[in-house]
Amino acid sequence: MLLLAPFVIAADYEREVRDGITSFKRFTDGDRPQDIYAVRVDLSVPNVGLHASADDRGVEWYTDTLSFAEEANAVAAINGDWSCTTCSGDDYLHPLGLAISGGMVWNDHIETDAIGATWGYLACGIDKRCDLDQAAPLGDASMLFSPLQTPSVYPLRYQEAIGANGLVLVEDGVAGSGCYDTSTTNPRSAACIQADGTHLWLVVVDGRGSGGSTGMSCDEVRELLLGDPFDCWDAVMLDGGGSSTLVVEDTSEGADCNPRGDNDLCVKNNPSDGSLRTVANHLAITWDDTADPSCALANGKWCEGTTISQCQGGRPTGSGDCAVYGAGCQEDGDFAFCVDYRCPEGDGLRRYNCVDATQIEGCNDGVYGVGDCAGFGLVCGEDAGGASCMDSRCAAGPHSSFCLSESTVAACTDGVYAESTCAEGTNCVEGACLSPGEDNDDTGPPTGTVDDDTAEARGEAKVIDRVDCAPACGTTSPAGGLALLAGLALTARRRVPAYATATPPRTGPGARR
Repeated sequence: MLLLAPFVIAADYEREVRDGITSFKRFTDGDRPQDIYAVRVDLSVPNVGLHASADDRGVEWYTDTLSFAEEANAVAAINGDWSCTTCSGDDYLHPLGLAISGGMVWNDHIETDAIGATWGYLACGIDKRCDLDQAAPLGDASMLFSPLQTPSVYPLRYQEAIGANGLVLVEDGVAGSGCYDTSTTNPRSAACIQADGTHLWLVVVDGRGSGGSTGMSCDEVRELLLGDPFDCWDAVMLDGGGSSTLVVEDTSEGADCNPRGDNDLCVKNNPSDGSLRTVANHLAITWDDTADPSCALANGKWCEGTTISQCQGGRPTGSGDCAVYGAGCQEDGDFAFCVDYRCPEGDGLRRYNCVDATQIEGCNDGVYGVGDCAGFGLVCGEDAGGASCMDSRCAAGPHSSFCLSESTVAACTDGVYAESTCAEGTNCVEGACLSPGEDNDDTGPPTGTVDDDTAEARGEAKVIDRVDCAPACGTTSPAGGLALLAGLALTARRRVPAYATATPPRTGPGARR
């Protein structure tokens, strides 16, 4: 069933704002006319940058979207997360979900009865590759580690993030289900990424009669985003109602702005309150004609001695000295991080050691921690492949194999124990199934009927006991020695589309529509 059948497209308009940034608007007529405004951003353009609200109350959050866009020197901006209207004092209108700015996690999604077990988010790395998804509570602790089966992505490396509805609108190109108010029509704000992974859409639908638009339900927004020209692969719902605001630079003297701000910034939609609303946070698109000469990388973090610096879109976004915290600096491609002095062998990139028979210590992106394998009924073991929590039957180490009999091989992969039977005509020799007279020159465990392991199955210790790096390091205050073991730190998964069911949460506390 096509939900958008009642909406007859009257006209589409496009205008290039900058190279790779396009302003779009669509008007439909019929029984339920709609005014739809959007910005399409090519994140692969080096001059394009992203900036989510920082923890600066009244300037970057707890302000309206136009004021934020002016402060951020943006060319486009959209409202972000739901606001806590029942909070008091400095927490009034605080965002309910995840908030990261410049690599600094300044607000966590903490599970509550009101929010539900999951919360959505839009999160992007320094490389401007973005995830639009939902996850279990994205607290500061769980941001530290991601499952080791996807080691190229660490949620700690998210550079900018805002919260979204607890359930995604579109996932892997397929419409999801559930929303706060699926059957009602309201002004809506949404964000989505196309299947190429490089094109981001920021979309606002007017409603409640503002500008003559009647608004959409969640399902209607899904249908909109799956169609042309959006073609969304992953999409999330942002705060809507009177909060829905899209700001775009427009130098035309005849531009219809509601209102027009400084720096040619124009509120393109018609906010249903009749004026701009103060909201929780926002996401901005920035542009710089030329990269700042101080940017060794247009989009990345790098070390200069113990100093760590970062730029995005050719714009400096922070720097600091890791030495202030007794830490060094380490690079991993276009990413860099402060390294705790306690990291084994000074290596902060997934290096682990056994402290004793069950205790394991290690570092991930420079963050040091210690955990207890015994919590999973495992022991700590080391071999040439490194240290890991492992099954006690892995006597030769967590990355080893040995013969149980002439026909049976025991293999340990990252501490997970499994047995396999040799094929007919082969026998187990030195931990491998070999034909008669064949030498075993394989340094790794044999290929066998071993199931793919996961972080939880491996019992890999996920641990936190960290120092507060410089502002550019992407960490926050010390966690006080909290140990977080595998299975408790499930975080965002990176889906790289073309190029490489949950219960809907209750309405958030005082969440405003």
